[in-house]
Amino acid sequence: KVEHDEAPPAPAATQTQEFSWSNPTEFVDLPSGGKHYPEGHPLHGQDSLEIRFMTAKEEDILTSQSLIRKGIVLDRLVDSVIVDKRITSESLILGDKNAVLIAARVTGYGEEYNVKITCPECGEDSEEEMIISDIMQTKESNSEAVTWNEDGTFNIALPMTKANVTCRLMTGADETANTQRRKQMKKHRMANSELTNMLRSIVVKVNNNSDRAMINGFVENMPARDARHLRLTYAKASPNVELKTMFDCNNCGASTEMEVPLNAGFFWPDA
Repeated sequence: KVEHDEAPPAPAATQTQEFSWSNPTEFVDLPSGGKHYPEGHPLHGQDSLEIRFMTAKEEDILTSQSLIRKGIVLDRLVDSVIVDKRITSESLILGDKNAVLIAARVTGYGEEYNVKITCPECGEDSEEEMIISDIMQTKESNSEAVTWNEDGTFNIALPMTKANVTCRLMTGADETANTQRRKQMKKHRMANSELTNMLRSIVVKVNNNSDRAMINGFVENMPARDARHLRLTYAKASPNVELKTMFDCNNCGASTEMEVPLNAGFFWPDA
């Protein structure tokens, strides 16, 4: 008689099973429509960007005191939720970055947003409850305001100097650099130069001359009328998404259109 080893007993069923969660994604419509990225950029010609829904990992980012102190907490959040890791917050046009931030906030905490608004007339604080989709405004680029070039830059003719200035749209990298520069100037008690810093960021040529020292000198000595024209025209050309609401003050009765800032507090609805 041949004896066969008995089959080993089946392992006992565990009372707990591994929890699996497939993090959903969604596509964010880009205000730029992908029109103003240079060839070779992953978003060139793309009108949307895929992001992951916010998770506890992103909450860890938002509460990192180190990232908050450095002023890069929202940049790290954007980098974390973007699916295509070739794309970073620094390479995004600012309007597209804002669109990602708003979409990420909705995936994490929903549409409702309670915000404290200070009346610009009387200084009274009010708590306002808003629905993000109701106050979100997408502004497409006004193509008639400037002459666009194939590389995503655009030309603006200045009224006083008659100079032909070539500009580009600001990116997340420009925003970060200007924020750090502003902190350093405040630390050393230097005069505020936020407007000229912004103009240095966007101007890439003056009368087809791309010398950086010449551009910086031109920006610093530009007539006020030209500087104002350049800022206003740039604003018209820049695609963006904003959160704006009409605020009616219960204290003084003033009615004002207010812009809701996109800062770290935007991501904490119960704070």
